[in-house]
Amino acid sequence: MTMNGIKVRNIRMAIALVMVIITLVFTEFIYFYNSETTSLNFRCNADLYYTDKDDNTYIKANVVIQFQKDGNGYFSIDGSVFNRSGVSKIKREVNYQYQHSGGNVFLISAITSIKNNRNTTPEIFLQIPWLDKSNHYVQITKFHNAYSIGDLHAPFIMCVAQ
Repeated sequence: MTMNGIKVRNIRMAIALVMVIITLVFTEFIYFYNSETTSLNFRCNADLYYTDKDDNTYIKANVVIQFQKDGNGYFSIDGSVFNRSGVSKIKREVNYQYQHSGGNVFLISAITSIKNNRNTTPEIFLQIPWLDKSNHYVQITKFHNAYSIGDLHAPFIMCVAQ
């Protein structure tokens, strides 16, 4: 191989290396930009009907869910819980922050729950992910003017945008 052949090969390898580095930097920029700027902006409500036949519990409530552009959100539930003990009222408001995790997945964190004075439902019957104060992931899928919201395995609720 001649000296010119080695120089040409080295130049080609340097160009290929620079192109790989540029591609990696560009890919990282796109990922960082999308993960930091993807925000939601909707408010929706739904009627929630839940039955647990094993526990003989039935919940009938109105749910409001809101995601704001600034990364904050709101969840409220207002209704009744019917079980062996009788009828109790459920009235909770939850404020939280959310962050895009990729695709249609969002991390819910900084959860604060406000129990309204008319809430008479025992805590044992409130095993609802939104009322749990630990961080969790949700999937949000939009269908026209409705949203399917749930955990990573199954939808929790379908609500209609206002």
